[in-house]
Amino acid sequence: MNILDEISLKPSLDWLSFSNEEFISAIDKYNNLSIPSPDSVSWKYLKTIIKNVECLKNIVNIANTCINLSHWLLYFKMSLLIIILKPNKVSYDSSKFF
Repeated sequence: MNILDEISLKPSLDWLSFSNEEFISAIDKYNNLSIPSPDSVSWKYLKTIIKNVECLKNIVNIANTCINLSHWLLYFKMSLLIIILKPNKVSYDSSKFF
């Protein structure tokens, strides 16, 4: 017997697709000067791009396809971290120091 056999199975839930309005609302709250990804494209540019209906439709389609396939592209799993040094911190080698 495996310890995992003791865990009761829960029914899986389907993800709902993004709508254009939900996507716009989700990115609207971000500061235009911040950068959401390693390619250095700021939120300001993304907000400008999605003003074009076709571009918005394509971006939302990519997000919905990822959800439907249960596969998130590696590119969307990457992030850029900037560590802001704090006074009296000797080391930043471990996440517990952040």
